[in-house]
Amino acid sequence: MRRVLDERWVKPRLEIVSEWLGFQTPFMLRLRVAPGETPEVMRRIDQLPQTRLVAHVASDLSVLCTGLVADRSALALFIDNELAEIPGILAVSVDVMLAEPRRYWLDRDLASGLGEFHAPTLL
Repeated sequence: MRRVLDERWVKPRLEIVSEWLGFQTPFMLRLRVAPGETPEVMRRIDQLPQTRLVAHVASDLSVLCTGLVADRSALALFIDNELAEIPGILAVSVDVMLAEPRRYWLDRDLASGLGEFHAPTLL
């Protein structure tokens, strides 16, 4: 096992169940940004602790952002207090995700988290 890790045949990852830490509101923002301001807006949004992903997209909107907050009131505060401070943002569209995206094809929710661990059979 040590050799497999040392030689980087595999890279372990940690999957966090955000609901268990009190963050129950994943969100998506679509931002219209003033021409020429996209790199700076993306840099500023990327520095906020609530954001997970910021991407420049080819669309009628300039920037796509996903993030995570405790609840809807925290999302409103984030938009009104932190996002509003970033110059160059012309319009914001906000969506609250009903379920967090899946990784490794395992559903994540309040009841099951990542589910039970079942070790693979040895070859």
